[in-house]
Amino acid sequence: MSDPGWRLFPFEQRLLDWVEAVRPTAIMLSAADEARHGGTWRPGVNLLPNDAQGRVAGGPPLACAALDNLPPHPLDRGQLSAVLPGYPRREPDEPEAAHRFRRDRAAAHLDGLLPEGAARRRHLREHHAWLLGIPLSDHGADAAPFVIWEGSHEIIRSMLRTHLPSDPEYWGDTDLTEPYHAARREIFATCPRREIHAKRGEAYTVHRLALHGTAPFATTAHAPPEGRLIAYFRPETADRLAWLNAP
Repeated sequence: MSDPGWRLFPFEQRLLDWVEAVRPTAIMLSAADEARHGGTWRPGVNLLPNDAQGRVAGGPPLACAALDNLPPHPLDRGQLSAVLPGYPRREPDEPEAAHRFRRDRAAAHLDGLLPEGAARRRHLREHHAWLLGIPLSDHGADAAPFVIWEGSHEIIRSMLRTHLPSDPEYWGDTDLTEPYHAARREIFATCPRREIHAKRGEAYTVHRLALHGTAPFATTAHAPPEGRLIAYFRPETADRLAWLNAP
């Protein structure tokens, strides 16, 4: 496979310096975030108060080889994804099928394709330029690792090209539920499932169209009190055609 859709970058001191600078703020904010799935997951979307260069409270800008290898974009406010032992516990009102999908398929999803309404119909609402993951905690490889289906971005791209209108102005009006579910079934059947583990001072990038999710927190896994804490950056792009068609 020429492009698996992700890349892991080795340790850099400059990245660890950034991690150490933001960790106290990140841990504090994550601890106050609303916990879901029986207290085992704090999503922390756009919770990190960084500026467009990644600075938090006067700290250093975010600098690393992973970021250097991505198309330049001002950074969005980072997500602080915290996963704790026991994930994913079933919510009282969660359907059994949804819980099984979260447990067995890592809640696989495409960023920006959102389930809406009681019927959870899928519409394209966000167009992220890329995904950058930066661990903020020291945790085991089986502590709710990031999951990607390698090569899935090309299957997703083909589905979107087939079913989206030519004019991006109307993309959000298009119900992609059935085509997306069919593409997802093809991905599960044909694409290798890979778990990504990185340590503090390391980072990984993920293709914007890749199907991905979070595996369960293994009973044997270790993590600090804040849980498996990872900062994710997903800046949006205004160029929707490039979002769909660029490598």
